[in-house]
Amino acid sequence: MKGIRLLAVSIYRAAESAAIGSFLRKAADTRELSRIKMLFDFIFFHLLLLTPLTFVLLIYQDYFHLAIGAASATIFLLCFALLNNTKRYRTAATIAVLNPMLLSMASSLFNQQDTSPMYAMIWVLSILLALFTIHLRAAMWLAGILYAYLAVVAFIQVYNVPVYVLPEFSKNRSAVFNPLLTACYVLLMVRVLGHHYRNVVTLEKLQGLEKQKQFSGLINQNLTKQFLILKGLSRSGQSEFREGRTELLDECFAEIERQCDTAIGYRIRSASSDYIQSFRLVSIR
Repeated sequence: MKGIRLLAVSIYRAAESAAIGSFLRKAADTRELSRIKMLFDFIFFHLLLLTPLTFVLLIYQDYFHLAIGAASATIFLLCFALLNNTKRYRTAATIAVLNPMLLSMASSLFNQQDTSPMYAMIWVLSILLALFTIHLRAAMWLAGILYAYLAVVAFIQVYNVPVYVLPEFSKNRSAVFNPLLTACYVLLMVRVLGHHYRNVVTLEKLQGLEKQKQFSGLINQNLTKQFLILKGLSRSGQSEFREGRTELLDECFAEIERQCDTAIGYRIRSASSDYIQSFRLVSIR
């Protein structure tokens, strides 16, 4: 089991590096980076879910859904290509959320307008993905498309409008596969959304530690400068005292006091920054 887990992790890391490695390597806002990782998780695990489903469809010779699955996989791979080659993140995200939404609607329509939880989970997940990875307006557009489709389904069923039904469709098969696929999409939703918030926390922590490191380096640089000034003033004061020119000692001592106050101020700001950063890291956990 440990070997299988390590293999799965290595495959995931390799796919992540190939698809969004350019985004991960460049300095980016943590929120944007977590959205990109969320989009990758959605596409990667959706493709993973399509793999065993394809074998099942081959066994049942369901060529319509095989075509839909092949189209969905091709579109998802196109999204990976857009992310890796053109860096068009929003375009890839838009295509990724429309892909399962529209293709599952086509499947639902020809499966006697099925709106069971199996399809509902796909639609909800697509809308949530649009909300988190693009913006609220995109999520509302997707919700509008879903409402329009549900209105069409209601009209068909109320007025008994004849619609072509796939010959492979059967209620017994739907009764078996709907719970299984619903469970798979629930796990997909938990994995994608749960890992998204984990990524946000992790990336915020790393960014906070990097900023704290840079600030500490700046403080150390300023303190070193102040100590060098103090060392020079101390030597000047000793030289003035040995040569009997005591009239400049007061000025040396006053400047030493000012430099000490400045150094103490740097140290207090450093301690305050460390406390605030620690409080932020505890808060986002």
